[in-house]
Amino acid sequence: MLDAEGWLAAQADAEELEKQSSTWRVVLFRALRDGDLLKVQWCCERHPAAIHENFTRDMNSWELEWDSTKWFEFLDSTCLYIATLHSHAHVVEWLLDNGVDVDTKCYAGQVAADSIGEARYDEEAVEKIKTLLRRPKQPPKPPNPPTARANIGYEDVSKIVYE
Repeated sequence: MLDAEGWLAAQADAEELEKQSSTWRVVLFRALRDGDLLKVQWCCERHPAAIHENFTRDMNSWELEWDSTKWFEFLDSTCLYIATLHSHAHVVEWLLDNGVDVDTKCYAGQVAADSIGEARYDEEAVEKIKTLLRRPKQPPKPPNPPTARANIGYEDVSKIVYE
């Protein structure tokens, strides 16, 4: 059985290993490409910074080659760039509601507005995305309130302190 310090060290090691692994990035990339908002939200709950940074920068090139013939365009991409490229207006709206910067530079200095609908053209979605990208910047929505409840008594605290 691990003591508190051992558990914290194991947790830190697991988190570091997960940061080095790009599996979640592949899942996020495919979810953005396919317009799967639930998977995008799931990945972003576990890796909140991913929606604000060029998350594909840390992916292996072969992972991108597997999913796209124009893989080199995704070497330095953001979530917003991929969602606009594939015309997924509902994903773009969610990203913008969560404070994503529309001016973040991607591959070859492009921003999300430069590539709307290039990979999958849907006229209605393209117009909606253009409207969404032109709206004024808003602060991100507050996080959902906690759904878990913890009850700690004096006995539990004293046990931790004195052990």
